[in-house]
Amino acid sequence: MEKKAKGGQFVGGNVPYGFTLDPEKGLIINEEEALIVRKMFQMYAFGREGVHTICHKMNEAGNRKRSGKKWDKRVILT
Repeated sequence: MEKKAKGGQFVGGNVPYGFTLDPEKGLIINEEEALIVRKMFQMYAFGREGVHTICHKMNEAGNRKRSGKKWDKRVILT
């Protein structure tokens, strides 16, 4: 596991939102999810909006987590 980490490879756990795990290539960008991640980042960095507002706007727009559940502050902060 340490060797993988030093080589920049995925070492396990939950696959981050915005990525898909390919057994041969490792983490690859999931463009559909990455679009949402980029939007959240822009809202936070450039719009100076807080986590509560970002959650509200994402949920109001119908965006959901992989599980189909609504976004919550805890998930966005991780």
